[in-house]
Amino acid sequence: NGTILNSFDAFSNYQNFHLDKRQLGTIVTTSLINFYGQEEKYHTITVRVHIRNYPAVAYMMAVVNVEQLDSANERYEQIIIIVMIIFWLISILASIYLSKWSRKPILESYEKQKMFVENASHELRTPLAVLQNRLESLFRKPNETILENSEHLASSLDEVRNMRILTTNLLNLARRDDGINPQWTD
Repeated sequence: NGTILNSFDAFSNYQNFHLDKRQLGTIVTTSLINFYGQEEKYHTITVRVHIRNYPAVAYMMAVVNVEQLDSANERYEQIIIIVMIIFWLISILASIYLSKWSRKPILESYEKQKMFVENASHELRTPLAVLQNRLESLFRKPNETILENSEHLASSLDEVRNMRILTTNLLNLARRDDGINPQWTD
């Protein structure tokens, strides 16, 4: 007839459960309001009982309060989400740090290359300007002989030698920065 034969105490919600023969053998989640006005969740399963074992009982319903499990699961989900966010932030910060750290040698190499180009262009401009002035002075005096201009020609040749040594030294310096062993030439 559906009456409850066994219940733990008067403050429990077990009197509010109703026998449903259509849900035999399946676990059902049910929510009920407890004595204090709070909602509680229960898992129930209804099974048929053999008459030989329990002649006064036809069905048995097992009821388990799962409210604590649900609240623990909610706390665990919150903790997992917070931990995931923290590790996500840590991974972002670590990737930013590692990207800056890995770019540092590239940026230093770029700055060295830029300084090298600036220094090389400055060092090459001065001898070229001197050489250009001396050669232009030769064109201003077209009637003079080579012997009369030998001083200008000799100094121009000295500047050409100096430029050759300078370019060789600059090239060796660039090779040394790249890790290549330089070869000195005269």
